[in-house]
Amino acid sequence: EVDVPLTLFVAWGLLAALDLAGGLTRRRAITAGVVVGLAATAKYPGIVLIVPCLVAIALGARAAPAGRPGRSTPRRDALIAWPAAIGVAGLALLATVFVTSPFLFLDYRSALADLAVEREHMRLGHFGSDLGSTWLTYARDWFTVVAGWPVALASLAGLVLFLVMRRRAWALVAGSFLLAYAVLVSSFAMKADRYLLPLLPAAFLFACALAAELCDRVAP
Repeated sequence: EVDVPLTLFVAWGLLAALDLAGGLTRRRAITAGVVVGLAATAKYPGIVLIVPCLVAIALGARAAPAGRPGRSTPRRDALIAWPAAIGVAGLALLATVFVTSPFLFLDYRSALADLAVEREHMRLGHFGSDLGSTWLTYARDWFTVVAGWPVALASLAGLVLFLVMRRRAWALVAGSFLLAYAVLVSSFAMKADRYLLPLLPAAFLFACALAAELCDRVAP
């Protein structure tokens, strides 16, 4: 299923966004744009990766100079301003989409018609047969067949601790994708547990961060 490569690109996209949050450079902006393009053409909800990238650019604009500790940032990868970062990432995104799915541009009328049909499919479900609350269905699937209750509970607790209470920069980046993507798929009448797979990278991150925090507290 296309949800599996989408999950790979989501993990890569979050890593690229976290790099951006550490400092805005041309290379990092290009990487982020390319990965968002790959995610969007693997499956169109991947375009949601734009959200954490924008959050990362906002954070990176206020971050310390980029570059590895003990090394100066190479001239070819010098810091850039946030409007330039948005522009570079946007151009990289469009170029990637054109290379991987050229007929979105070369036959855009058919592409728009196909997207309209798919949008109706998502709105109505399988011939109108997908009844019941999408939120409740996905909440049940998330705690059972997708993440499992230990990861589901740990990721939720980590989300509250690191995003809501401590507002860590990495949590703002990863959490923005998690929340935006969850809202998107929950707006569909069409339901499939595989739609939740792209949430796993961010969920694992929050769950492992919580585990590390707890281990630090009990270590003494």
